[in-house]
Amino acid sequence: MLDEKCSCPECHTRLVQVANPKIREEVKFVPAKLRLLKHHQAVYKCPKCSSDDRSKISKASMPRSLISHSKTGSPSIIAHIAAMKYVYKVPCYRQEAMWKLKGLPFTRQQMSKWLIDVLNNQLSPLYDLLLKELKRQRFLHVDETPYNTLASKKANTYYWVVTSVKFEEKNIAAFTHSDGRSSETAKKLLSDFNGYVQTTAMQDIISLTGPDT
Repeated sequence: MLDEKCSCPECHTRLVQVANPKIREEVKFVPAKLRLLKHHQAVYKCPKCSSDDRSKISKASMPRSLISHSKTGSPSIIAHIAAMKYVYKVPCYRQEAMWKLKGLPFTRQQMSKWLIDVLNNQLSPLYDLLLKELKRQRFLHVDETPYNTLASKKANTYYWVVTSVKFEEKNIAAFTHSDGRSSETAKKLLSDFNGYVQTTAMQDIISLTGPDT
């Protein structure tokens, strides 16, 4: 209570606290904020070893950019775009309007190119590692679903998924795209896997003892 209210309304004696304060909680939403980070790279030379025509230059270390020569294509921006697209199903054309409201006029083509570059280059070793970890497990689920893509002349292409079973300690899902649903795709995905596969597309449960099975 304020000092002017912390007195008895009858005799004006100062009040004393007789119980613990009541606490009321509420959750406050803090909207995301954009910050511009500036990385300064100092350049040095040795005045003793350098001459006018031949200088020995040293540069301070600089954080490596995810997208070369891009100020806006930062890891946090691209991670947010990927999460919105692949986790929350918000396509790039809708994100285009959302980013414009935040003052960053990204185009859908620009965001799509960032995702393709990062997923194909920087994240491909992570995908290979996840697939390798999957094939160490004893049981796997495998399925495929038709999907229409602009880059293919076929009416339907297919996305394949290999996932852990629910009782595994490490739950992993790995997706791959293929022009068809041939078993060759499954054999390629499951090469070196010696466990059991459960699928609804071909058989209920099949045992793979090698890539040619």
